[in-house]
Amino acid sequence: MTQTIYEYLEELLEQEQLEDGMISIEFLSKKHQIMLSYSIEIENEEKLLNIDDGVLIFSNYIILYNETKGSEDDEAVINYPYIDKKGMTKSVLKSIVDTLSESINVAREYYNQYLEMIERLNSLEEMSESDFISAFQSMTDEEKKMAADIVGDEEIIFSLPWEKEYFDERRIYYNELVENQEFVPAPKY
Repeated sequence: MTQTIYEYLEELLEQEQLEDGMISIEFLSKKHQIMLSYSIEIENEEKLLNIDDGVLIFSNYIILYNETKGSEDDEAVINYPYIDKKGMTKSVLKSIVDTLSESINVAREYYNQYLEMIERLNSLEEMSESDFISAFQSMTDEEKKMAADIVGDEEIIFSLPWEKEYFDERRIYYNELVENQEFVPAPKY
């Protein structure tokens, strides 16, 4: 029996090795959608952020929807249509799973840099004025922006991104292989 999009994605997700991220799949038959949720947990062991349990959890999801019977989800980070019975190509599905994993890795790296910056800023408070100026001047522009965001009054909103450029690169890569141009049929409702 031929695998459907849902079954094929399940198989790909089983093969994906994630350290501290999670990807789950859900078939929303009434909406003619497949939802792929992805999340990451970041430890806040040094209690640098003011949160109760010491763990930050960020999540997001994408929607694959039947282009004739389904609809987009306004809150999804990305909506991707599939052809009614024909489904989607393997190249697109593989690219989606790769990008979910990459998005988790990029987010983990950013949040760890953010926590490191809080620690750096805390140590700057104890420096002399000249050491402080020297330390601040040695920061990259990106680090200075992050520091300004942290000490500013505005609330910082974390999200789990969708790495669109990475997705496009993976799709091009997978499209080069003929077997990945094969369609995986849509699930039956």
